[in-house]
Amino acid sequence: MLRQLAEQQHFQVLIAVFPRFVRTFGYYTFGRQHQFVSDLAKENGFALVDLLVPFSDCRKASAEPISSDNFHPSPYGHRCAAAAIARAVLALPPRPPAP
Repeated sequence: MLRQLAEQQHFQVLIAVFPRFVRTFGYYTFGRQHQFVSDLAKENGFALVDLLVPFSDCRKASAEPISSDNFHPSPYGHRCAAAAIARAVLALPPRPPAP
């Protein structure tokens, strides 16, 4: 349904996959779920940004915590996600104009 709406209204869909915040991303066990979402996005022609690597990079770059619990980013984590999502949006190819 979203794919048809995007085609009809001439907009692009970007899916952002937030990781579960675990102690270390080196032993991350939710890769299959990320791959499932990636496959669905590809199947529907949606762009995707997986935030696992950006969050891992942010965690390495600062002692400031990236999460407030296992599911929610901290203010620093939100800034990290926003930067990665902005890069993904800017990298989207231009959409052809509506007829």
